[in-house]
Amino acid sequence: MLLKDNTQRAKQAQTIFYVVIGTLILSVLSSAYQYNLISRIEIGDYNETEVTLSDTLDTVITLFGIVVRIITVVLFLNWLRRAYGNLSRAGLKHVDDERKAVWAWFIPFMNFVTPYKIVKEIYTETKRLITPKGERYKLDPSTSILVFWWATLIISGVVGNIATRLLNGNTIKDIKSGILFYGISDIIEIIPAILCILIIKRISADEQTLLRMEEAMLVKKQQDSNNENLVSE
Repeated sequence: MLLKDNTQRAKQAQTIFYVVIGTLILSVLSSAYQYNLISRIEIGDYNETEVTLSDTLDTVITLFGIVVRIITVVLFLNWLRRAYGNLSRAGLKHVDDERKAVWAWFIPFMNFVTPYKIVKEIYTETKRLITPKGERYKLDPSTSILVFWWATLIISGVVGNIATRLLNGNTIKDIKSGILFYGISDIIEIIPAILCILIIKRISADEQTLLRMEEAMLVKKQQDSNNENLVSE
């Protein structure tokens, strides 16, 4: 089965992650502003205009962030599904249905491990496929970037959940702590976003190499077929 070109989807996924990083930076700045405002509210050093501005900025950034996250999920999973499917198209028999690369993210408990395994499989197997057979025995691609990406992604989610619970508190202290934790969560989340861009770039580069190898093989087969036809004539 012929491979499907995944270059455009890789570019789209990388682009949206740059937007995610920009959105997270804005969110961190907004959290810092809110934290400072809450601190001044405690001592009465504030005015209503500042409170209104803070609420407006928070609402705009939050809504924009939600839209960006939805687009990110769609573009990233579109890329990931095709990348996973290309392993099967390349002839690997042990690869599951490519749709698993999508639904594995949405099943509780399973989504703590399986998505990482899928990305790791794409990362390592694509590299193995473009490595000459005689050299595969010494192939040992480092997956430390994947481990760091997945770990920081989970940590940011845990910190974000803590922030949400604190913001539901009834005291100013809880709200301040919640804002602080949200800012920390956003800062941590910038790390897996950057790493994801790097991971997509590396896999995409290997995919393009694999695609060129397949095209060269098809051309050679066509040339061999033409030569056989000439000989038989």
